[in-house]
Amino acid sequence: MKKTLALAAVLLMSWLAAPARAQSATDVQLGAEAPADHEAAASALIEQAARAYDQNQLDEALRLLARAFALSPRPSILYNQAQVLRTKDDCAAALDAYRRFIEATAPDDPDRERALHRRDEMQACADQRASRPKPPEPAAAAPPAQAQPPQILPALAPPAPAPAALVVSTPVPPEDRPVDHRRALRVAGWAAIGVGVVAAGVAAAYAWEAHHLQGELQGYLNSAPQQNALWPPAQQSEYLEGTRDASRAWWCVGAAALAGGGGGALLILSRPPATAGAVAGTPSEPHGALIGWSGTF
Repeated sequence: MKKTLALAAVLLMSWLAAPARAQSATDVQLGAEAPADHEAAASALIEQAARAYDQNQLDEALRLLARAFALSPRPSILYNQAQVLRTKDDCAAALDAYRRFIEATAPDDPDRERALHRRDEMQACADQRASRPKPPEPAAAAPPAQAQPPQILPALAPPAPAPAALVVSTPVPPEDRPVDHRRALRVAGWAAIGVGVVAAGVAAAYAWEAHHLQGELQGYLNSAPQQNALWPPAQQSEYLEGTRDASRAWWCVGAAALAGGGGGALLILSRPPATAGAVAGTPSEPHGALIGWSGTF
């Protein structure tokens, strides 16, 4: 009887311990597979964050990077977060992310030197913004004055009207306005180009007239070759007129070239200067798809 009870107790304990052993084996198996799954999921999230970064969806990129860091705390994710915060112009948060990356990364990391440079840049930006004077706070409103009881004054005779004063209006000088030299150069340039176009048209007209007279004289010479030595007055007049037209055409061509070149030079001088770089301490480089084999962007 005692042996039977002892055997029953052993079987009961074995039955109760079987699920626990199965669960432990499952946990061990999951524990062996979890890191690999987490690394793959983190890499996928980093790629999604890079695409969001390219599309200027910076908040979405930060959210995806935070999820990736929770799965796989890689130092490169900290560097990516710092890059996104720097693009958002959040100097203090970017400075903290760069510091965390420098503390977590190895000395031979290829991004460490850039991170050191960015850290100094964000430090200068944060110091500059901290030194800016704060706007003054609005003054507190004065308490409302207590109402005074009305005073009864004796009736007085109305005062005599004062003589009207003569108001002498003085002319106000016109407001000094800065002269826009670039606009003046631009207007002069277009005017010079217009003069050049007109001169070119006049030159073309003179050239066509000279060519027409030359054709008439050539026709006269072909029809009466025996009179080449002595031209009639009409042909002599046409010859002189054609010569003058050709000379005028060349003068107009020179004037058109001079006016067009001068107008082009004035338009070049009227162009605004190139914009200066960004203020020190603020991001000045355009961001884009910079994700590489190291997993940073």
